[in-house]
Amino acid sequence: RPRSDSGALRVSRHAMTYAALWTPALFQLLAAAAMWGFAHACFVLLPKYLAVELGVGAREIGRTMGAFGIASVPMAGVAGYVVDRRPYRVSIAWGAALLALSAIGFACVENFGAHVYALRALQALANALIVTAVGVAVVEITPPSRHAQAVGLTGAIMLAMNAVAPVATEPLAAAAGWNAVFALAAAAAIASLGCLVGMPGREHRSRRTLA
Repeated sequence: RPRSDSGALRVSRHAMTYAALWTPALFQLLAAAAMWGFAHACFVLLPKYLAVELGVGAREIGRTMGAFGIASVPMAGVAGYVVDRRPYRVSIAWGAALLALSAIGFACVENFGAHVYALRALQALANALIVTAVGVAVVEITPPSRHAQAVGLTGAIMLAMNAVAPVATEPLAAAAGWNAVFALAAAAAIASLGCLVGMPGREHRSRRTLA
C-alpha cells in the first residue's frame, strides 16, 4: 500500500504540473503570438510586391530581404536592452506597434528607395522585441518544468503563420491590392495588443535604471 500511495502522489503531482501549463495567461500569450506572427508573415510575399508593384529587379529584392537579416544583428542587442529594463508586455506592445507602423509605411511607398530598407530595419527591431519578450513572458507565466514546452508552443504558433498568412494575403492582394495586405498586417499587429490585457507578470527591471 505505501508504494501505491507513493505512485498516486507522483501521478497527482505530474497532473497538477501539466495543468499549470494551460493557464489563461498562456492562452493569451499564444493568441498574441499568433496574431503578431500572422502580421509578420504578411511580408513573406514581399518579393512579389517589390517585383509586381515597384518593378524592381532581383538585386534590389535580394538586398531588401537581406536588409532584415543584417539589421536583426544590432537590433537584437537593442531589444535585449529594452526587455531587460521593461515588463514584457511593454516590449511586446512596442514590437506590435513598430510592425504596424512599418506596414503603414509600406502602404505609403510609391517607389523603391532607401526608405524601403529603413522599413525593413524597423521590422527587424519589432521582430527582435517580440521574440525576446515572448521568451521572457514564458518564464514568468509558466512553471519551470514546462518552460521548454511553452517556448516550443509559442515558437510553433508564430512559425505556423508563415504558412497561413501567404495563403490568405495572396488572393487579397490580387482582389484588393497590396495596400489591403499591409492594412491587414497593421490590424493584426494591433489586435495582438488586445490579447495582452490583464496578463499577469512580474514588473522586472535590472539593477541599473534608465536615466
